[in-house]
Amino acid sequence: MNDQKPSKNSKPTDLRNIIALIITLAVITITIIVAICTLTLPEKPDFDFIGQSLLPLWGTWLGTVLAFYFGKANFDSVAKTYENVINNLSSEEKMEKIPVDDVMTPINNITHIDYDETQLNRTILEILNDKLFSGYNRFVFLEKNNIFKYVIHRSTFTNFIADKLRDETIDVKKLTLKNFIDEKDKNEYIKDMLDNSYNFVALNDNLLDAKNAMKSLKNCEDVFVTKTGRGTDPVLGLITNNIIIKFSKI
Repeated sequence: MNDQKPSKNSKPTDLRNIIALIITLAVITITIIVAICTLTLPEKPDFDFIGQSLLPLWGTWLGTVLAFYFGKANFDSVAKTYENVINNLSSEEKMEKIPVDDVMTPINNITHIDYDETQLNRTILEILNDKLFSGYNRFVFLEKNNIFKYVIHRSTFTNFIADKLRDETIDVKKLTLKNFIDEKDKNEYIKDMLDNSYNFVALNDNLLDAKNAMKSLKNCEDVFVTKTGRGTDPVLGLITNNIIIKFSKI
């Protein structure tokens, strides 16, 4: 049993063939009529009029119609082929074609804290309740000239506070950023979040490079973009795990 179905493009193709045939027959017929008239009529037709007016008109009309139908067919064919190629690309192949600076959050749009030593004295609750970060889950700390210092997620702060609530001798309202940073020496989770929850890529890298940089570290959810990909350079942009997830979908 033949399971093949007729092509959806068969009718348009047949129509173009019919139109092309009609045009060809019309031109041949008119040419024959002109030739017969030229040979049989006692008064010869005005060849200048035919050569200078009618023939160019027929040629223009014929070329325009054929170009419209067959040119459109070629364009549709190329467009369909391109669409098929794009659809058949894997998500990683698509990501490889996307420059990081096309999808990153640029530095001017990164809500961050200008870090200096005085920030260490801020309480964690003060940072968490900062209206500037209302609705944000990550706190980015940048030093002078936008040099990266820390990125700390809201959940990491709250987990730290929850852990300290178990100790009745500690007033969690007074816990500072310095207390949190110092905890890395005795808390592997906080150490890992402070040292390995971020990575860097260069400005000329693509989104797949950013994805691989994120995958290379277990708890990495943020990739910062600098000119050379080094953390000692000024931050130019940020690619979060949400951006990676969005473009990872096929």
